[in-house]
Amino acid sequence: MAGHDVIIVGAGHNGLVAAAYLARAGLDVLVCERASQVGGSLANTEICPGFIGASGAHDVTLMAPAIISDLNLSAFGLNFIPLPGRATLLRDGGYIGSYANTHQTACDIERYCHRDAERYRDYERHMARQRNLFKTLLMSPFPDIAMLGRDDHHLPEAVAKGLKAMGKDTMFEALTFWFRSCKDHLDQYFETDALKAHIAGPSFVGAPRGPFSPGTAYLLLHSQLGAHMQGLQGFVRGGTQKLGEALLSAVKTFGGKVLCDAEVSGVNLAKGAVVSVTLADGSVHEAKSIVSNLDLKRTFLTLFDWEALSDPLLAQVGHFRMQGSVANMNIALDGLPEFPGLPDGCPLLAGRLNFTASLSDMERAFDCWKDSRTPDYPPLEVTLPSLSDPSLCPPGKHVLSIHIQYIPNHLMAGNWDDEKKEALAVRVLSLVAEHSPNLKDLILGWTLDVPPDLEDKFALTGGDIHHGDMSLDQLLFNRPLPGYTNHRTPFKNFYMCGASTHPGGGVMGAPGALAARSVLNDLGYAGS
Repeated sequence: MAGHDVIIVGAGHNGLVAAAYLARAGLDVLVCERASQVGGSLANTEICPGFIGASGAHDVTLMAPAIISDLNLSAFGLNFIPLPGRATLLRDGGYIGSYANTHQTACDIERYCHRDAERYRDYERHMARQRNLFKTLLMSPFPDIAMLGRDDHHLPEAVAKGLKAMGKDTMFEALTFWFRSCKDHLDQYFETDALKAHIAGPSFVGAPRGPFSPGTAYLLLHSQLGAHMQGLQGFVRGGTQKLGEALLSAVKTFGGKVLCDAEVSGVNLAKGAVVSVTLADGSVHEAKSIVSNLDLKRTFLTLFDWEALSDPLLAQVGHFRMQGSVANMNIALDGLPEFPGLPDGCPLLAGRLNFTASLSDMERAFDCWKDSRTPDYPPLEVTLPSLSDPSLCPPGKHVLSIHIQYIPNHLMAGNWDDEKKEALAVRVLSLVAEHSPNLKDLILGWTLDVPPDLEDKFALTGGDIHHGDMSLDQLLFNRPLPGYTNHRTPFKNFYMCGASTHPGGGVMGAPGALAARSVLNDLGYAGS
């Protein structure tokens, strides 16, 4: 049996980030991946010959700049293309735009409502205070809340300092924000329904909740963290798969090893500690520590003999909410689609385009999802990555990608099949064509992945792209489960590094980096 310091189960982006940090520290690291390539949901897909789309993640908005720098990913061919902003196309033919510059965004809002333009500056100041507090948690281990009363357990210094700097009013404002619904929070600032939908739209991609649900104000914050932490908001040149390839190069450069087509079928225990993994081919590999990049349910319910799991742990894992709510569509186009709602030459065409009329429409779509029905008007997030990256398709052609929100994993009318997927695709194309009259004439081919497809391709339980609902009871010290903080688990030397752990979903890499820190600390690497 081959012995290693650390074995990582799964080569998604968080697993590769963890592997790179551990290998950089000098550990003998082996990554085992069931697929034939690394990157998980970063994978590209061929829409039709010569056209590259995003099979899972469409961009890398949340990727932590510190990780990019620490692992020197630019030296391994990673090239980011920043987005110019985004626009929501309105049914009356107009649009609302957002830019990196707050003043420019406020000027755009001025076209609809002077008061809302003024209040937007107040809104941004409030969100900046929330970001400044929360960003310290992103790359900081989160303590076990039950241990904070002990002399040797404290909040991370940066977090404690941020809380201390808050005045009483700001503290109350922050606490209220965390429990408020998205609707209530935006109603506090704005009058215009379309503006509220514009701000909220991107925050609910992959979220199994509607904007009226308590605690959803936090989603407004999470979706903005990359852009407002000097993050690299945008596309990866050559498609998101290039991020996985850069991380793979980093792991190998630091001395780590990666095995593809090597599915881990089990994790083996001895006296309450993990000691090895068994692969599907029957081979066994020993390690001092094992780290799972799988989601919480797959980690415990597929890697372990259930008899080794306590009844309380099985119950907690079983009740952890994981529900897919988004479908991905990629379309190969014979030319550039027209969007008359945007002015000629508008830079926002190369950013995100949202089709979300109002928060009430979003909530109605969410109601359909709850009833296991596809909504008539699902919120759509559309990008034209080929405008910024011509390498994705032949000259003169284009690629259009769509996130379709509130698409259920299971249907009331039976399982997903080709006929039902075709009907969804036709409906989505009709909705986009309402804003782009020449779209249908340009279509050369398309692909559509609904939640069951995402589950099959990327081992996402229920097709949940975030590895679990990011509600308040499943965040911070509750993620993945109360009492299991700093990416440790009930089994000695066994850790988790996927998006089921703090700080949650999105292509950010922070769960992988934090898990690596815990492994290094436990192995006695001072200062890690």
